[in-house]
Amino acid sequence: MRTPILLLTLLLLAPAALPAHAAEPVKDQATIARENDIQRVLIPNRLEVAKARALLMQGKKNEAQQIIQNAQNAYRALNSKYPDQPQVLVAIASADAAMNEARGTGSRDGSVDDTYKKAEDLVSKSIAAAPTRASLYAERASIRNQRGDKAGAVADYKKALEMEPENSEWARLMNLIEPQPEIVVPDNTTKTDAPTDKSTTPNWYNR
Repeated sequence: MRTPILLLTLLLLAPAALPAHAAEPVKDQATIARENDIQRVLIPNRLEVAKARALLMQGKKNEAQQIIQNAQNAYRALNSKYPDQPQVLVAIASADAAMNEARGTGSRDGSVDDTYKKAEDLVSKSIAAAPTRASLYAERASIRNQRGDKAGAVADYKKALEMEPENSEWARLMNLIEPQPEIVVPDNTTKTDAPTDKSTTPNWYNR
């Protein structure tokens, strides 16, 4: 009777299995307040920048430039209050790119690329400190995609999905960058396979 008791003892003493990826850290009240404050600025101004891009397509450059400038001012004020926040830097780069388009100088320049690169570097540092946080890889994937680094973005989304394979949104975003090959079902039906006697042919076949 000692064997079952020994097995039970070993099971109780065995270390618990570690999760494949780290859970998101618990946020304190200060962090929650900061994130809410940031989103209150980012969300409406992103919509304004999107509106400005639509106006540009209609040829209304002056109106578009004023809207974009307002967003730029809001983003830079936010960056002064909360420096080195990747999502704020990405918003600044996006607005600056939109302003370049409005001015006809091209969407990308050194300043825009530098801002995106700074945001990417900040997320990379966070990944180095917490390499099992899937959301950080997804965040960097988004930044890399906006920088034009498609291969890097796909690699990061794949890494994130290795940790959280159930995340359909990350899979969708990755598929937008690099469409996954469709499964082609071979059609083995030939003309000789088709029924020839209409009296025995199902109704759906004669339609």
